[in-house]
This record gives sequence, C-alpha cells and structure tokens, in this order.
Amino acid sequence: MTHPCHRTGMDTLISLSNCLFSDMDFASLVSEMRSRTSIAVLLTLAHSASAIDTPPNPRISQDDLYEELPLNLTDGPGDPTCSGRMYGGNLKPASCRNAWDKIERSSVPKRSAVRSAPDRESFDYLLPKRYLSDDGLCAIDVSIPQSQIAAGRRWDLATGLQLSNSAWEVLEYCVTYGQGGVVGSFSTRNALTITIRDYEPSVDCEPRAPQVPDYHSCELALQALPASRFVRAFVNSDYREPGRGVTKLPKEYADTSGRYAGVCHIIISMSPSSTATTMTYRDVWESAVAINTMCIQYGLLGTVRDLGNDLKIQVSILPDFRSPGG
Repeated sequence: MTHPCHRTGMDTLISLSNCLFSDMDFASLVSEMRSRTSIAVLLTLAHSASAIDTPPNPRISQDDLYEELPLNLTDGPGDPTCSGRMYGGNLKPASCRNAWDKIERSSVPKRSAVRSAPDRESFDYLLPKRYLSDDGLCAIDVSIPQSQIAAGRRWDLATGLQLSNSAWEVLEYCVTYGQGGVVGSFSTRNALTITIRDYEPSVDCEPRAPQVPDYHSCELALQALPASRFVRAFVNSDYREPGRGVTKLPKEYADTSGRYAGVCHIIISMSPSSTATTMTYRDVWESAVAINTMCIQYGLLGTVRDLGNDLKIQVSILPDFRSPGG
C-alpha cells in the first residue's frame, strides 16, 4: 500500500516536508528521501545559482547565457579592453599566436548566430566558437554577449579577416603584456566580440586508439553541443523520474552531416557511484573543444574527467557510441 506521503515526481521533497511531522510512521520514507533528496537539493541550488547570472530581460533564454562583457563594447569601435582579472593575467603570447593562426583569413562574409536560433541550420557556424591553442593554454572565443542578445541581435555577419584583425588587436594591446582582453564593434551588426583568455586543460589522450573520428566531424559535433553557463542538474541513467529540466546521462552529441567516414560522437557520462550532480554545458563544451584540439587532431582519442560539483562526470570523444568507463 502506498504511503500517503509517498509521492512521485520532483515534488517529493515538498510533499515530505508537508507531512513528515503529521505522521510519525515515516520509516517507509527514508529510502525515498535518500534517493531523491540529493537531486531535489541540487535542482534548488542550480536554479538559485543560475538566477544570479540570469538577466531580467525575457528576450534572453537560459541557453543564451554565454558572456558578460563590458558594456562599453556595444557602442562604436574602440580599442580592446584588457583585464587580467577577467581573462587571465599570465597568458603566453606564443600560445595565443598559435590559436590566432587557426582563424581563417577569408574575405568572404559568414553568418553566425547564437545556438538557440530557431533557424540555426541556415548559418555558417554557431556561437560561441573557440580557437584553442595546441597546448590548450590560450583560447580565442567569438561570441555575442548578453547585452546584444537583449537588444535583439542574435546573429551577425563577419569575414575571417575581420575576426583575425580584431583578435590581433587584442594580442597586440593585451596579450603582449600577459593579459587577456576583449574587443567588439567590428562586424556588420556590431554584435560580435572577440575574447582572448587563458584556459587550463585537463585532457587525457589515449595513445594507441584503434579508430579515431575525423577532426572536422568533431567540429560539426561541437556545433550540436550546448554551451550555456546555466547551471543544470544531471542524473545517472538508472535514476527514476528525474523530472523536467534534469538531464539523464550518458548523453550523446554527434555529427549527423554524413560527410565523414570517421563520425564523431561526444559522450557525457557519469560515474556509477554518483546519483546526481550539477554542472554547466559550458564546462562540457570547453572540455570537448580541448579534446578535439589536443587529441583528435593528432589521431588520439581523449577524455576530460572530474567535472561536475562532485567530480563524477566525464566527457569523451569517440568514433561511435559506447559508454566510457567511469
């Protein structure tokens, strides 16, 4: 017989608090509390943490929480803004030059948009886009900041030369002196920004992989991966009734273009010893970019471990779907 306080769904914790002291026979609820309290608390914390970063403007969805950048970037061209506190104060110019070399020097304008754009397939690439140095220590990010999204600018047009020249300005003004920095107002709609920042990779490359996906296939798989800074709850696959807004793991993001023989799959998995945790997709996306740059392009598989608030999540890139060991 179902206990009158034994509820299903994500309202369990609320139900327990309402009836726990009105019925002294709550022994039957102990196991349910143990299995569900962690995810309920994590969801509460996740929503609270995200509320701090979520702008009040309803035009910005939680999937567009990418960057908070200086407001003076929104009006007219200007010099880069350097900040060791925000973007790193010990950048290596050689590493950032290596990342800069990866920007295409093209005069052909390309359309880019935030990942939540409804017609995302019509754009050349989705934002944010990262150019990472081969040593993983310097990242050049192309993005549209929240202030521009709030103003209705969810897409923009820019050539590779515009991106390259703007990034070079940050290299010259900021990175030369060890600092990261940001610059804007160089694209057609003045919505795009270039940010150069430090990064600390924690990538394990597998030296003798029998099969490795194509690097360019992984670039396409990265386009399918969310990159929001919104804090989310993740649970293991055997968790019952996780509720709305909770992601079950393992989860796969793949290149579906059919262009490459070595199809790339990005796998997010959780250790069996963990039931629930919180994390941002930004952490997942950055990890996958690092694996593709530091492992896949050299013919190696790769994994980033110890993600999530309990360090039980890992991100791997594989040539086909198979859950990596946790």
